[in-house]
Amino acid sequence: MSWKSRWNDAGYFRADSVLRYCRYLEATGLDIEGLQAASGLSPRIAASPGALVPGRNAYAMLDEACRKLGTDTLGLAVARQESLDEVYALGARLRGARTVWEHIAIATSFTRSPACAQSFGLEREGERMRAVFRHRAPVSLATHQADLEAIALTIKRFRLALGSQWHPETINLAYERYDHSREDEIFFGSHIQSGGRHSWIEFPARDGGRVFPKNSRNSISTTRTGGGEIPDDPVGLVKSQIRAMLPTGKFSIETVADSLGTSRRTLQRSLSVHGETFRTLLAQARLEQACSWLSDTDKRVDEIAFDLGYDDPANFSRAFRQGLGLPPSAFRRAHQAAHEHDQVR
Repeated sequence: MSWKSRWNDAGYFRADSVLRYCRYLEATGLDIEGLQAASGLSPRIAASPGALVPGRNAYAMLDEACRKLGTDTLGLAVARQESLDEVYALGARLRGARTVWEHIAIATSFTRSPACAQSFGLEREGERMRAVFRHRAPVSLATHQADLEAIALTIKRFRLALGSQWHPETINLAYERYDHSREDEIFFGSHIQSGGRHSWIEFPARDGGRVFPKNSRNSISTTRTGGGEIPDDPVGLVKSQIRAMLPTGKFSIETVADSLGTSRRTLQRSLSVHGETFRTLLAQARLEQACSWLSDTDKRVDEIAFDLGYDDPANFSRAFRQGLGLPPSAFRRAHQAAHEHDQVR
């Protein structure tokens, strides 16, 4: 059995994908903390939009939310209230696309990892083009919500280049229980059908060359991007999770293993196969984050130590010196001197 199936066979989402639903559901009056706990979601995700969330837990939350609200179109409701600004890392990349073709290419590349719970692809046949929305998990009410949201956001984005009345010629929804009679304004004008393994939208290939207006291509702040592509190996997954969770304070290997949908023992074995340990990866991530804060902020050394999960600033200074050969204060002074020298030049 591969590490993928031992860890999480439904793949991963970035936490920001789940948090968009949480914000909407909280506004409806649902008990978000209770919903997250019942779905096995880590309470730390609210503070870590770039963290990884097991797909099976995210789907469990969506399924339960739909049941409680008595709806099968939650994904559409969320999409109506958001834009690419709320899609963080992927949204930042997509807003840099010049044409519709480039938009699809970026989405495909960004989600190409087999560890990604939902991925995008492009199929072309003659003069027709399909943007395809795939899941590692079987088709369900929960995957249907993710498809509705992704399709609605894609249509909203394409309309910036193709006109406010543009719509796909055909929308296929993999979830067969969708009630086609309830027309939604976002889908208005499209032929809607259901069935098959994946959802997709189909439109003329000539639309792919249409250009987005310049004012829609302003990239959003990189400080809000919340993580990049999802890694496809255990070392990369753990590194990504540690980096995303560092700002939340002290945490353990059990915390990381649980947030990734696996056990401490399985995580340790998977890292050992690749010649790594959790302690080493945590030390590396702490050192990288410390260098960033020392270089780019005026946070005190003791603040940095506590924010990185050290109980004693002296332990942080010792670890920093062991890693880089000089104490944190000296590193900061050296960085400031180099920066001032560059400005003089």
